[in-house]
Amino acid sequence: MSNMLRIGLKKEQDYIVRNNEIIFQKESIGYNVYACTDEVECWIGSCNDIESLEEIISEEELISSIEESASEREMDILFPALECNNYIYDFFGKLRVAARVR
Repeated sequence: MSNMLRIGLKKEQDYIVRNNEIIFQKESIGYNVYACTDEVECWIGSCNDIESLEEIISEEELISSIEESASEREMDILFPALECNNYIYDFFGKLRVAARVR
């Protein structure tokens, strides 16, 4: 199952620019969610907790999240990766199957 679509998270934090310097403001205010393959890392939403994450990457919502956020080029990479793996994607080591609503 090479090049399987996987879900990635990155902390979202506030920063300011003061005196020509980027300064960290406070702790994480949420997470940016990405659909990733070996070729692309595509932002598909933001979340603050597991419930809002599930609204983006659940089996029922993943395809819609990608369609709403990805460019044509990104979709041309992400959807074939899903299709060649029978719509199975990696959610931090747990395999899930996306609903085929395309």
